Amino acid sequence: MLSSTAVIFFIATIATASAQASSPQMELPWSCEQSFRVSQGHNTGSHTGNGAWAWDFNLREGELVTAPADGTIRMVRDDSTRHGCGSAYAWDANYVIVDFGDGTEALFLHMKAGTARVTPGQSVRRGEPLAEVGNSGWVCGTHLHFQFQKTCSSWWCPSIPASFTEAGDPDRGITLASNNCPSSASCLVEASGPQRVDERDECYRRTPGSWWEEPGDNGARFDLTLTTGAEDKAPAIGTWHLDIAQAGRYQIEAHIPAGAEATQARYYIRGADGVMLAVATIDQSASTGWTPLGVFDLPADAATIELPANTGELPDARRLVYDGLRLTHVGEPELVAQPSPAPVDTAHRPLPDDAAQPTPEPAPPLDEPAQGGVPTLDTRHLDSAAEESAEPTGCSATGGRGQIPGLLLVGLMVGCARLTRRLKG
Repeated sequence: MLSSTAVIFFIATIATASAQASSPQMELPWSCEQSFRVSQGHNTGSHTGNGAWAWDFNLREGELVTAPADGTIRMVRDDSTRHGCGSAYAWDANYVIVDFGDGTEALFLHMKAGTARVTPGQSVRRGEPLAEVGNSGWVCGTHLHFQFQKTCSSWWCPSIPASFTEAGDPDRGITLASNNCPSSASCLVEASGPQRVDERDECYRRTPGSWWEEPGDNGARFDLTLTTGAEDKAPAIGTWHLDIAQAGRYQIEAHIPAGAEATQARYYIRGADGVMLAVATIDQSASTGWTPLGVFDLPADAATIELPANTGELPDARRLVYDGLRLTHVGEPELVAQPSPAPVDTAHRPLPDDAAQPTPEPAPPLDEPAQGGVPTLDTRHLDSAAEESAEPTGCSATGGRGQIPGLLLVGLMVGCARLTRRLKG
C-alpha cells in the first residue's frame, strides 16, 4: 500500500509532466548562435516558491533577447531606471511578457529602459527581438531573468515547470549556444491565379526597429513603423520571402490600409542571391486597398520584396505600413534570353582563353561608295596583273588575270592602229 508521501510525490510528478507537455517548444531566449552561461538554475538561490521555474543567464547590458516561441505580447514595461541589490527595488524592473495562447507565458525581466522593440497585442515569431538586457529592478549584477509562468492578470505570475528544446533544464555554470534562429520559410507563388502573401505569414520577417501593430480590414492586423532619413544605414526593413514556381511576368500589388503617411515607399524586388530586379515607388498616403507596384519579370527561383523605412522624405517619422502583397501571373517573360557568342563578365574578371569572342564587322569593298562620299576606283588588281600573267602583254586586250578597263582599251586600240599605218607607210 502506498504511503501518503508516495501518493503526493506521484501526483506532483504527473502534474509536472502534464505542465511540461502542455508548454510550447521553447528555444533559448537570445540571438541565434550566441553563447551565454547559466548563472542561476531553477529552484535554487532566489528561484524558489512561486518563482522556482526561472533561470538567470549572464547576458551583458545591451544584448538582445528574443522570443523563444511564437506568441503575442501581453505586457511591456520600458520606463524604469531604478535598480539596486535589495528587495526595495523588486517592483522597479522593466519587463516583456510573451503569451503563448495556451495559458502559459514567458517573462523577461531586468530589461534596459527605452529598448523595447514590441508593444502589447503585437504578434511575435520565434527568434524575433524583444528588448535589450539592462539593470532595472532588484538586480545585483547585469543578467537576464527568464521565467516560465501561468498567465494571470499581473506581470508576476506563479511559475510552472518548463524546459528548453535542446538545453532541457540547464544547471548553473553551463554555457549554452542558442539555436533560436528566425524562420527561413518562404511562400510558394504559383502561376494558377492571384496569390496573397501576408505579413502574418512565416515568410515575412522584420529587422529590429520600432514596430507596432494596428487593426485593419475585417479585424486583421498590419505592421507599422516610422520613416527615417536616407542616411540611416540600419533602417527597419520588412521583407517578404518568395519561391517563384514558374518564370514569367507577374503583376505585384501592395495592400495599403487607411492611415498610411509615407509618400516615397520604395519596394525593392530582388532575385536569387540578392540580385536587384526592380524598384517600385508608391505614395502610400494617397492609396487605399490594393495598389499596383507594376508588372515585372520574375525568374523561377527564390525572390524577396523589401520595404525599408529610410525613405528619406521630409519631415521624417511618417507612418509606413506593411500589409499583404498580391502576385498574379500575367504571361511569359517579356525578354527571353538568347544565346550570346561572348560571355558577359559582370565581375570585371579576364575572360577565359577559350571564351568566344565577338566577330568584327567586315570593312566595305574599296570600290563601293563610302557613306556620304563618292565611288573610289579599285586599282589593286592592276598592280599585280603584269607580274601574275604568264603571257606577253603587247597590244592584247587582256593581260593575264587582270582585265584592262574600257577607256584604256579604246586608247590602246587607236594607238596600235596609228602605229600599224606608219610602219606600212
